[in-house]
Amino acid sequence: YQRRVHGDAVTLHSEDIETLGPRQWVGDGIIAFYFQYLSTDLLQNNPSVFLMPPSIAFLLSILDLEQCRADFSSLRLSERELLLVPVNNNTDSNVVGGSHWSLLAFTKSEKTWEVYDSLNRCNQPVAQALVTKLDAILGVTDSKLIHVAAPQQSNSSDCGLHVMATAEWRAGRFMAPDSAPLDAFLERYELAGFRQRLQSLILQKTLE
Repeated sequence: YQRRVHGDAVTLHSEDIETLGPRQWVGDGIIAFYFQYLSTDLLQNNPSVFLMPPSIAFLLSILDLEQCRADFSSLRLSERELLLVPVNNNTDSNVVGGSHWSLLAFTKSEKTWEVYDSLNRCNQPVAQALVTKLDAILGVTDSKLIHVAAPQQSNSSDCGLHVMATAEWRAGRFMAPDSAPLDAFLERYELAGFRQRLQSLILQKTLE
């Protein structure tokens, strides 16, 4: 499956689809697909919001600052009002995958980073390091870092689902600030059925 948006492509392979099986750790391909879907279908390509693909977030975490500035200047990160960044605890470019996902949300007007982690503060060190790197890229010197009391996962495999659902909620809250709080949103969202809904969405987009 391949869908082209803004000149970029999200390609899902059979291995990506397999990560939507029961009790599987959702891979970066699925998160990239869903972030593209949110950008185009929910946000209607709103340039004020950028849902960062996991691959870019990973490269930002491992490349030196000057290379990041050179390679990703076209993303115009400093012009965005809201950045949503998936954080993975893998910091080794020679290793595929990791063991946990969390989400960073940066609000430009408030110079505030929010950390949403469904496993307490499991990703705190890597999230802090990524914030430091992004602050330098954004030219922000006095940002605040807030650990949000996010709903917690009930198993060892749903962190990626929490990241996607929380990103959807946070993007929606940017568009409608008076929307329901995160815990109420996730309760209605029914994470237990999210994997099946994603499979149906992927099939739907394949047929379009």
